Amino acid sequence: MKNFAVSCASNPKGLSGVSSEQSGNSETLILQQGNTAARYDAADDDRVASFADAFGARMAGGLAHDDGQFRAMLEALPVPVYATDQDGWIRFFNNAAADFWGRRPRLGEARWCGSWRLYDPSGLPLAHDQSPLALAVKKNCSLPASEAIAERPDGTRVPFLAYPKPLRDSQGAVCGAVNMLVDISERKQAEQHQKTLVDELNHRVKNMLATVQSLAIQTIRSAGVGRDVLRAFDGRLFALGRVHDLLTQAQWQSTDFKAVLDTVLRPLGPAVQGRIVTNGGPVRIAPREAVLLAMVLHELISNASKFGALSCRDGTLSVVWRETEAGASRSLHVEWQEANGPEVASPEKQGFGTRLIERGIASELKGAAEISYDPAGLHCSIRIPLAAPKV
Repeated sequence: MKNFAVSCASNPKGLSGVSSEQSGNSETLILQQGNTAARYDAADDDRVASFADAFGARMAGGLAHDDGQFRAMLEALPVPVYATDQDGWIRFFNNAAADFWGRRPRLGEARWCGSWRLYDPSGLPLAHDQSPLALAVKKNCSLPASEAIAERPDGTRVPFLAYPKPLRDSQGAVCGAVNMLVDISERKQAEQHQKTLVDELNHRVKNMLATVQSLAIQTIRSAGVGRDVLRAFDGRLFALGRVHDLLTQAQWQSTDFKAVLDTVLRPLGPAVQGRIVTNGGPVRIAPREAVLLAMVLHELISNASKFGALSCRDGTLSVVWRETEAGASRSLHVEWQEANGPEVASPEKQGFGTRLIERGIASELKGAAEISYDPAGLHCSIRIPLAAPKV
């Protein structure tokens, strides 16, 4: 794979295509030479550098000796490429770069980048002397693929990935820089389309939850069921809605356990929250784990507020969690400990909350949950295997 990149860089005329594709948070650079293609993870500095190093060396030699054949090869490249001197003044750009910029800047008059204007990924203006190539020269090192947005004179904006690399002379001193630009417009359009679909789905789910709530309330009232049942149902539905909002913000990828815990504790007043101590490091959990844990934590906090430590002024609650590893497997351990509340006694029969905690954790998440009715304070220990990758 590395030899293929060097071959592409050393003979750019044979390079028939350069593109990129996105998978999750991973950007892949694709080099096509004839019928052969190679894929490079943009986050993998070593593999991308195999192309950039060889290409940069060839650029330095070819441009320094005014190699007409090499310049013709660069012109034939289907990907935008340009080079600057050590002060950032553009000394060369190919036709693909001019097409990308929507203009042909005069050599020696444009600095750091030939685009009309630049913006960072969030859309804020980006000074040319803060462009990816400028930073690579100033820091005197190659940088990972950097995302930015170029604006053409006609106002159109093009998102791109830049692969800047300093050029060095035979003594190793920086004599300029080369930058390769990869248009990622199609990928951005696909991301926006996906976001639109997810937003629409989330909107419909919220409407459905509201409909379920309305139907359930009317049914419960007409059946003459007490207000306690209605409040319990409302609380569970709201807890489900809050964790749904949290996962929507995370695009239904993994989220942090503390974020889930915070959504459950948020409805409590400041005075009650002041008696709760939480402690634990970042632990990523999958959406399925987050939903059930949110419901379990809601049942625990509801019980603590009605009958447990949080039902009296001096009661306290401690929630501690940690992640453990055993080989390739990871687990989340949560310890829920109440103290200084009313004396705790085992219930005469299991309620919905207890069944959800003990059976739901075991059947849905293949974990284990144990509730201890210590007179000094209720204790719940939860352990679940984790599916989300560690960050």
